[in-house]
This record gives sequence, C-alpha cells and structure tokens, in this order.
Amino acid sequence: LFDRLEEPQHPDRQAEILDILDQLLPLLLSGGALKEAARVLDELDTVAFGENPLLDMDHRQRVEEVFERLSEPDVLEQFVQALEDGAVAPGAEEVNLFFSRLRADAMPILIRFAEMSETSGVAQRLESAVDGLAERYPGEVTELLRSDEPVLVIGAARVAGRVGLASAVDGLREALQHPDREVRLAVVKALVAIRLTPALEALTVALDDEDRDVRIAAVNALGAVRFADARDVLRKHVSGKAIRGADLTEKMAFFEAYGAIGGNAAVSELDDILNATGFLGRRNPTELRACAALALGQANTPEARAALEEARDDDDPVVKNAVVRALRREELDE
Repeated sequence: LFDRLEEPQHPDRQAEILDILDQLLPLLLSGGALKEAARVLDELDTVAFGENPLLDMDHRQRVEEVFERLSEPDVLEQFVQALEDGAVAPGAEEVNLFFSRLRADAMPILIRFAEMSETSGVAQRLESAVDGLAERYPGEVTELLRSDEPVLVIGAARVAGRVGLASAVDGLREALQHPDREVRLAVVKALVAIRLTPALEALTVALDDEDRDVRIAAVNALGAVRFADARDVLRKHVSGKAIRGADLTEKMAFFEAYGAIGGNAAVSELDDILNATGFLGRRNPTELRACAALALGQANTPEARAALEEARDDDDPVVKNAVVRALRREELDE
C-alpha cells in the first residue's frame, strides 16, 4: 500500500489507500500486532510529514487525524495492556514509535495508567512517554495542574519536575493551595527539582502550609540548595511563636535550614537562643537551644564556633550533646 502511495496517481486514489490504512491500524492494534502497527505509523509519518512528503495538505490532515486517534482512551488502553501482559517489551522499538506519534490528549490518560501500573518497568516507560509529551506540549502540563483530579495534578507536577519545566512554575505555585496534601507534597518536590529562582521562591509559600510534612519537605529542600533569598523568611520562623509548638523534627529542620542558609548573618540570632539568659537567669526551652546549637554547626563560621564553645560545658545534657555534635560537624567539614 505504501509503495502504491509513492506512485503518481489521482488524489482520490490516495484517499482510498489512506482509508484502507486507517481501517487497518486499529485492527492491528486490537489484534496485538504491534510491530506491524508501528510500521504503519512510521510509514504514514514519512509519506505525510517526511523530508519529501508525498501527500497534499488535505491528505496530511487525514494522517494527522489518524495520529490523534492514537491518543484516544480505548486505543491507549489496548496498547498499555499489551505492555502489562508482556506481549511487547517496554523498550521495544515499536513502543518508541507508538509513543512518539501521540498527541497532547494522551498525557492525562498515560498519567493515570502510570499511577495504576503495578509493573515498575511499564510505569517507568509510561512516565518517559509523558515526559516526551510534556516537552512537546508544555501548555498541557499547566492545564493539568489546574485539574480537579488529584492524580492528574500529581502526575503533572512530577513530570514538570522531571523535565525541569520552567513554564509550569506559576501553575505549581497555584497548586500549593490544593486541598490534597499528596498533591502539595508532589508540588514541593517538583519545585525543588526545577530549582530556578522563581520555583524556589514559590517553595517559601509552603513553609506556612497547614500540613507538617509539607512544611518539612519545603524547608529541607530550601536548606539543601541553600537558597539565600529564604533567609529572612526562615529567621521569622525560628524566632516566632509557632515553632515552639512544633515537634522536634520540624524544629530541627527549620533551624538547620536557617543556619545553612543564613551563615554568619544567622549567628547572632542563634547565639541568643542558645546562650542568652532572660529574667532571673531563665533560658530558652531545651529543644530550642539544642536546635540553635545544631543550626550554628550548619552555619560553620568562626563566629558560630565561638557561640558553640561558650555552651560546650552547658549544664543541660541535651543542649551539651547538641553542641558537641555541632562542633564535631564543624571539625569534619574542615
């Protein structure tokens, strides 16, 4: 049939041949003849959109419609089922050919299949296909971030992080307000993966999230990349009242991130929390002081070391242990 397309002929004859191919393709897919179906797709792409296309504009549109139908749920379900059943290997050439011809409409369907798949190799291949679509259709990712379906928002966030999609940052920022905590956790991971300044600035919004795990994920990410612009926001947190009611894990996360990012600029605040005495010689609560010591270890400056040395012989064993750990960390860093 493709040889016949290459022969000079009347356009109506080309239309008849395309009709046959259009009918043949779904039969091949439904029958599991994936190699043959992939060949049809490859040949159609060549005759319609290759370097020397053989078809006129009307017939190219027909081929484009064929490719669009590949992204319909029924067709994709048959193809993914073949992968799950082992009828075709995830890395096979025909799989690559099939996925390369998909259109934007396939993205939400593939995301759902990837989330449902219990076969790691298949899930990874579907994610790779989604990544390819995201690079070709970045606007679709932004649209999915506004979906009412949490699984689609999570999938869109993940793909945005995997491919470093800068254009998705505004959509990710909006998704930080999503009511589902799993969505917000996925968004935090995506923003730190993108790692551009606007993405890291958006992460500071998550420091006030209602969920503890989201707050910790955000502050750990900011501390890990040492995002300098977060210093003032973190200073307000470590010196505020809310941190006193947080559990120890969250306290440590915020303090250590502040020490890592603030460096010498954070030492005065942390020194006061660790060493200062108030009315009648009262000190800050033990956990706060211990966290301040660990944060000074993260700051790792001569001034931070001096503040730690002042508390080396503290009479509170918890604080003293934290100071020793912080000093040991400084020695290792040296």
